[in-house]
Amino acid sequence: MGIRSKLWLVENKRTKKTIMPQAGYTNHPQKKAKVFQWLHNIKYPHGPYLQSYVVDTLVALSKLFKRICAKELKKSDVRSLEEDIILSNAEIKVAHKSVLQHYDEAERYFKSHLERHDGNEVIHKRVFPNYFPIWMMHILQHFPDSYDPELHLLAGEPHSHIVCAGYFVNVVKFVTSEQDEGHAT
Repeated sequence: MGIRSKLWLVENKRTKKTIMPQAGYTNHPQKKAKVFQWLHNIKYPHGPYLQSYVVDTLVALSKLFKRICAKELKKSDVRSLEEDIILSNAEIKVAHKSVLQHYDEAERYFKSHLERHDGNEVIHKRVFPNYFPIWMMHILQHFPDSYDPELHLLAGEPHSHIVCAGYFVNVVKFVTSEQDEGHAT
């Protein structure tokens, strides 16, 4: 049937009942406390509630991961996923800014830049996104010991990306629809 062995139904030797293994995207009850602790430690932008655009994005990502982790994934599902995850440039910039604002390693750079502009939030918000990548290059060249490559990647514009023709997940090769055109299995 082509079902991976770890997803096969298993007979419990003690009770003689057939059981289905737990899905890879679910948590064991023992780990529930850790998940709740993680949710408790999330930094919210302003106040106790997330803004609707953030909630919509999180819900969309949750649905995306649920569909990707399904036991069966059809070619049509993958094509609809490609259509569902397209973001506008404005949404990408908002998401990028939000990631930077909530990344602990970037906090000291935010504070330092804000102090350089005498606490003027308007100038800081307008100038910082363009200045931050330049600042990271300066740190790389002059202070390599304090350079953080992950932060440098986050400092860059989100439009830069790597295009892959395919990738492997659990020994299964996934390819882009362009790569798959005309191929038969």
